[in-house]
Amino acid sequence: MNSNERSQAQLLSYMNEVLNVCVMLKEYTQYNQNIFIGNDDKEILKVINKRESYIDKLVSLEYKIDTIFEEVDEYEYGDVLPHDSELIFSNIRNILKTVMDLDMKAMENIGFKMQKYKDETLKARNKKHLSAYVKTNLVSHSVSNYDFKK
Repeated sequence: MNSNERSQAQLLSYMNEVLNVCVMLKEYTQYNQNIFIGNDDKEILKVINKRESYIDKLVSLEYKIDTIFEEVDEYEYGDVLPHDSELIFSNIRNILKTVMDLDMKAMENIGFKMQKYKDETLKARNKKHLSAYVKTNLVSHSVSNYDFKK
């Protein structure tokens, strides 16, 4: 087995592993999508932190793949790519697009939640008995000795 064949076999192995991690990330994201609609902030953070392990794994695999490409002569670059590489890349892109779409929905839900918190905070601030404790920059608290009648 020459070096190109070894590199090709290793690349194929890494690419299939990337595909598997992408599938796990997609399934995890789909399964936990409803968490972002709820009001349990701790559960949301738990889901986000768990997703980080999938992302870290993908970054690690990307580094390994890049290392193989760096070791290959630029003229042999095409020879190192596995025969099914375009199909695998296409599947990875499609899966990650689905994950991104789900992430956008989750971000939208969190955005609505943040707007609700902001509205409630403003409503509480505007209540007379609470507004006395809130400092604003609209009124200067410095005292001036300037006589405005002059």
